[in-house]
Amino acid sequence: MRLVRFAPSFPRALYFSWQMLRGLPALARAADVVHVHGAWTFPVWWGCCCALRAHKPLVMSPRGALNPLYLKHSAWKKGLVGWLDRAVLRRSAVIHATAVCERDWVRAYLGTCDVEIAVIPNGVEVREVLKCESSKALKLGEAESANHANRSNSAFSLQPSAFSLDAARTRTVLYLGRLHPLKGLDLLTAAWRQVVTVHPQWRLLIVGPDEQGVLHRLEQQAREQGLEQSVSFGRSVSGEEKKRLFAETDLFVLPTRSENFGIVVAEALACGIPVITTKGAPWQELENCENALMRECVNEGDGNKAIRQSGNQAFQPVRAGWWVDIGVEPLAEALREAMGLTDEERHAMGKNGRKLVESKYRWEKVAGRMSEVYERCVDAEMR
Repeated sequence: MRLVRFAPSFPRALYFSWQMLRGLPALARAADVVHVHGAWTFPVWWGCCCALRAHKPLVMSPRGALNPLYLKHSAWKKGLVGWLDRAVLRRSAVIHATAVCERDWVRAYLGTCDVEIAVIPNGVEVREVLKCESSKALKLGEAESANHANRSNSAFSLQPSAFSLDAARTRTVLYLGRLHPLKGLDLLTAAWRQVVTVHPQWRLLIVGPDEQGVLHRLEQQAREQGLEQSVSFGRSVSGEEKKRLFAETDLFVLPTRSENFGIVVAEALACGIPVITTKGAPWQELENCENALMRECVNEGDGNKAIRQSGNQAFQPVRAGWWVDIGVEPLAEALREAMGLTDEERHAMGKNGRKLVESKYRWEKVAGRMSEVYERCVDAEMR
C-alpha cells in the first residue's frame, strides 16, 4: 500500500490543500477505482471530481455523514453545498454503506437514485484484538488474591483512590469512545444511578476524548447524583493500553443515540466481552447470533453444566449482549440483567460475540467483499 499525504493550506476551511489540488488528478488517472470517504469537505469533492474527469469508477462511503441527526448540525451550510454531494453520489458507480440503517439514510438523502448501494460492515483486526480475550479467560479462573493484584497494578486503575470497594470483587462496565452528545453518556450515567446501589461491587469507566464540553457535564452529573465512588473518567487510549483496558472489562456499553456502525462494539465482542447497546446502533444480532454460537452453550449436556448459572432469565444461549431502546430505563434494565449474571454466564455470552466477529467482521472477510465491489466496477467500465 502506498500512502500519499497532502499538506493543508490556507484557507483551511473545508480541509483545503493546494498540494492536493495539484497532485490528486495524476493519482486518479493512474488508479483503476477511486474510493472516496466522507462528505462536506474539499478532499471529498475534489477526489470525486478527479475520478469523474479521469473516467474512473467512483466508490463513495459517506461514513455516517448522512445521518439525519448530523444533517441538522450546521444545516444551513450543508444545505448550501448539498447539491454538490448529491451530484457526486448520483454519479458514483457504487455507494458503500456500513449497515442497513446507513443505506436507508442514503436513499432518504438522494430520493430517487439508481446507484447500487453495497452494505459492507467495518472490519476488526482479529489477530490483534483477540489477544485480550485470552487474558480474560485466564482471569476468569484466577484466585481472588491474584485478581486483586491484577486490578491494583493495571494501567487502567484510572482513579484507584476513587473506589472504596474491595478490588478483588470489583467488576467493570466500560464505555470507550468519543465523549460526544450523540453517544448518550448522560443516559448511561442516569441509568447507572439506578443500578449501582443494587450492585455495589461494580464500577463504570468512561474513557475517551472530550468533545463539546461533555466531560465537564458528565463529571458534574456524577457529583450531583453521588456517583463519584463508582464512576471514573479516563483519557483516550490506543494500542496495548486499549487491549489491557478491554482485558479488564466485564461488560461493555454503547448508549448511543445514533450510530452508522459502532466499530467499538465489534472490538469489544472480539475480546469476548458481552455488549449493551441501543437501537441507535445497527447491532440487533447481539440478541440472536445463532450462526456464531459456541457449541457448549447450545447443547444440553456437559457444556452447560460447566457454566455456573444464576437462574437469571437474561442468560440465553443465542445472545452476545443486549440491543435496547434508547433511554434511561431500557439501559438500566439491561445493566441489571447483565450485572446479575455470573462471571461464567457473561463469559459464555462473550464467546458468542467473539464467534460472531470471527465469522462476519474480521478484516479478511470484509476486504474480500470490498474487493468484489471494486472488481464489478472495473468489469462494468471495460464493457
